Amino acid sequence: MKFPSALRSGLAAWAVLALLGCEKPEMRSVAEPEKEPSLEDPEKPAPASAASTASTFEQTSEQTSEQTAPTAEEEVEAAVPVAPAEPELLVEKQGDRIVIAGAIKSRIQQERIVEQLTRAFPNLEVESRLEVDYDRYPVGWGGRITDEFLVPYFRDVENPVVGYKQGIVTLKGTVKQRGDIVRLTEMGITAFSGALSQDVDNQLKVGQ
Repeated sequence: MKFPSALRSGLAAWAVLALLGCEKPEMRSVAEPEKEPSLEDPEKPAPASAASTASTFEQTSEQTSEQTAPTAEEEVEAAVPVAPAEPELLVEKQGDRIVIAGAIKSRIQQERIVEQLTRAFPNLEVESRLEVDYDRYPVGWGGRITDEFLVPYFRDVENPVVGYKQGIVTLKGTVKQRGDIVRLTEMGITAFSGALSQDVDNQLKVGQ
């Protein structure tokens, strides 16, 4: 079937206009699957994996161990036992008072020293600063020191002072004659005898 030339020209023009008016189709090589909507908060970070959690736990444990682990010096100090302190005693006459100071392990010995001095010198005030310290070395002389030595010493010596520190017995005061120095020194050595006693610092003098 043949169309007139005028009609063919019109159809050709209409075909060109139809082609120009059509949009270019979108090219998609492979169809992408649609994502299902998530119920989780889009701003919430994704949960860490098991490997990441384990790594974080190990790092935290290492940091905690470094902070709490003792140093080599602390381990040495902890391994070496601390030796107890040695007992101390100071008894001196101050005017109308007898002052007792220091620290010993036994409460019984502490009470006995105060009680026996109070009974032996009723005209003097006995002031006790003698402490009970259970971390001190025990001594045997605490129960015998008063009657066997302190009482006669404080009766025979003017301005008497008796001290015990780091194993050294200190004797101070004034006596009437030189023989008293020898006698009281021997009494002090016997009364303070023990494993911790080492020497006597004799500062007794003969009065004029």
